[in-house]
Amino acid sequence: MKPAGRTLSVIDYHTEGEPMRIVVGGAEPIPGATLMERSEHLAAHGRDLLGFTLYEPRGHSAMCGAILTEPVAPGADAGVLFIEPLGPVHMCGHGAIALGAMLVETGRVAAPGGRATVTLETPAGLVTCRVSTQAGRPTSVTIRNVPAFSAGLDLSVDVAGLGPVRFDLAYGGHFYALVEAAPLGLRLEAKEASRLIEIGERIRAAIEARVPLVHPGLPQARGLLYVQFHEPARRADAQYRNAVVVAPAGLDRSPCGTGTSARLANLRARGQLGVGDAFGHESIIGTLFIGRIAALTDVAGTPAVVPEITGRAWMTGQGTLCLDPSDPFPGGFLL
Repeated sequence: MKPAGRTLSVIDYHTEGEPMRIVVGGAEPIPGATLMERSEHLAAHGRDLLGFTLYEPRGHSAMCGAILTEPVAPGADAGVLFIEPLGPVHMCGHGAIALGAMLVETGRVAAPGGRATVTLETPAGLVTCRVSTQAGRPTSVTIRNVPAFSAGLDLSVDVAGLGPVRFDLAYGGHFYALVEAAPLGLRLEAKEASRLIEIGERIRAAIEARVPLVHPGLPQARGLLYVQFHEPARRADAQYRNAVVVAPAGLDRSPCGTGTSARLANLRARGQLGVGDAFGHESIIGTLFIGRIAALTDVAGTPAVVPEITGRAWMTGQGTLCLDPSDPFPGGFLL
C-alpha cells in the first residue's frame, strides 16, 4: 500500500472518552473475499495506511480507527476493518458504537421515528447496533456483539517483580486477562495510567508466553491482546470500575465494549450474572457502559453468552488527512 499522494476523508468520534477515527473515503481497496481476509491483508501489507491514520503526528498511541469497506454478508449496512496502533483487530465495541452513531448522524442510515438498526460486518462476525436519536443526534447506541465466553477461572502466572498474579480469561471479541487491581497495589485512576500500562504489559507478556489461546470457532482469533484491571465501582449505577491496557502502550478511556462483553461472560461463568441483568461498567475516567446478557448460546460446544452493550458517542471532527511529498513521516511514528 503506497502512501505517495495519500489523502483520507475521516470523521472522528469519541465513545465515552475513547477516540475512534473512521475512514470514510480515500483508502485504496483492500483485497479479500471475506472481512477476515481483508483484515489479514491489512495486517500484512497495510502498515503505512495504519500509521498514517493513527500514529503521530496525525494521531497518538491511544488512537483507534475503523476503515469502511463493502460488506460481504447479505443485509449488512457496512463492512468495517478496525485498527489499533498494534495492527488490525477483529472487533471493537466502542468503535461499533461510534460507527452506529456516525452512520445515522450523517444520514447514511435513516432513523425514522428516532430509531434505527444498523448491521455491521466485522472480521469477528455480524454486530447489530440499535441507535436512538433526538433531533437527529444519536443519544445512545446498543450493540449486540458476537458471542462471548469464559476461557478460564482462577488461573495464576508468575510475573517478574510481581510474583504470582491471579487472573481469569474470557473472550468478548478478543481474549482478555481479567485481573483484580487491589492485590497488586493498583488503583484505577488517571494519574496511575503509566504504571497500569507498564504492569499490564508485563502481565500480558507472561500469560501470552505460557497460555495458548485460540477461539474454538474462529482459529484466526488467537493470543492475548488485552489485560483488564478491575476494582469496585465508584459510581452508584455501576458494579465495577475497569481499565484495559491496549498494547503496545495505550489505556482505554472508555469502559471498553469487547472488554465489557468478556466481563459479562466471566461473571456468568462465576454464577454472578443472570440473563437480562443490567451490569454497569465504569471506565478509568468515570464514564459508563451498561451491559446485559441478551441470551445464552455456545461457540463450538463452549458455553457462551450473547452480550449487549449500551453507550454514547459524540462527533468531534470531520476532515481530510493529507501527505505532503516532503513529509519525512509518511507512515507516522510512535513514542
